[in-house]
Amino acid sequence: MRETRDDEDGGFAVPAIGGGVFGADTAGSPGSIAPPFPFVSLLLAFVFLVPMNFLVQAYGSSVLDERTNRRGEPLLVTPLSPVDIVAGKTLPYAGLAVLVTVAIAAAVGGGPLSVIAVLPIVATFLAATFVGAMFARSFKELTFVTVGVSVLLTTYAFVPAVFTNVTPVALVSPLTLVVFDLQGEAVSAGEVLFATTPMAVGAALLFGLGLG
Repeated sequence: MRETRDDEDGGFAVPAIGGGVFGADTAGSPGSIAPPFPFVSLLLAFVFLVPMNFLVQAYGSSVLDERTNRRGEPLLVTPLSPVDIVAGKTLPYAGLAVLVTVAIAAAVGGGPLSVIAVLPIVATFLAATFVGAMFARSFKELTFVTVGVSVLLTTYAFVPAVFTNVTPVALVSPLTLVVFDLQGEAVSAGEVLFATTPMAVGAALLFGLGLG
């Protein structure tokens, strides 16, 4: 750094010119700014939601196809209850979602907590799509419903998780548990119940509405 020096005649002082003016001091550079949320963990947690948007499209189309073409009517004369019929239709898709979730968790470094946290999200996606398929009159209407379901539930799951390091209110979303798991933070049983119960109850109510 060039030091401040006086003019030989005792006149003006020349100010010191440091390397910081030309970028040597990078303390305030954009690369050194850390976001107030776990960006990488959030990005990895969002990966869990992506397959569900495709899964509900297939599930909803299958339910609507059986309803409009009356392929499920023969099952109504069997001893099977409506709950059994819907469960038989839904469980293969739920099982596929669980397998995909486990694979993603293994790929991104998540553990059992990540899988447990995603289960109520899967159930709610399927339940909301089931209700939409039961009331939709055409595949065009169903597409509108499934897109709406995907946007609303993805927003509900993802936005609170952005505030994981800011406020406990972030636990209203099960995806926050995934962020905690990816960060290696401990989570209590009460926090797990608080995060997963609302969506699990909501999924049960939606399936009940569709069956009614």
